[in-house]
Amino acid sequence: MNRARLHEDADERRREDEAFTHYAHARRRGDRIEEKRDAALAALDRRRQLILTAAEEKLDGVRDEQARALAAVHKRSGGHRSTREVAVLFALPIPHVRALLRRDWDTRPIDNNDSTEVGTGGEPEHTPRPRRQRRE
Repeated sequence: MNRARLHEDADERRREDEAFTHYAHARRRGDRIEEKRDAALAALDRRRQLILTAAEEKLDGVRDEQARALAAVHKRSGGHRSTREVAVLFALPIPHVRALLRRDWDTRPIDNNDSTEVGTGGEPEHTPRPRRQRRE
C-alpha cells in the first residue's frame, strides 16, 4: 500500500472517531434534557393533582351550600315545594336537584333534639305515597 492511502485511511478513522465522540456527547446532552423534562413533568403532575384536590375540596363546600339553599326552598314554611318546582325555580335539571337534595340530607348533622321519628334503619319514617294506578 502506498503511504498516501494509509494516511487517507488514518484520517478517515480519525474523522469517524470524532463523529462517534460528537454523537456520544450529543446523546448524553439529550439524555440529560429528557431527564430534566421528565422530572419537570412529574413535578407538574404532582402540582396538578394538588390543585385538583384543593379545588375539589372547595367545590364540595360550594355544593354543600347549594344543597342547603335548595333544601331551604324545598322545605319552605307551610309545606314542601316539589322537586319539579325547585328545579324550575333554579333552572336546573330534576336529577341535579334530586342529587343536591340527597346531598343535603346526607351531610345534615344529626340533631338529637329533632322531633322526627326514626325507624330501625336510621332514616326518618314516612308514609309512602299511594301509587297511581295506570289507566288502560
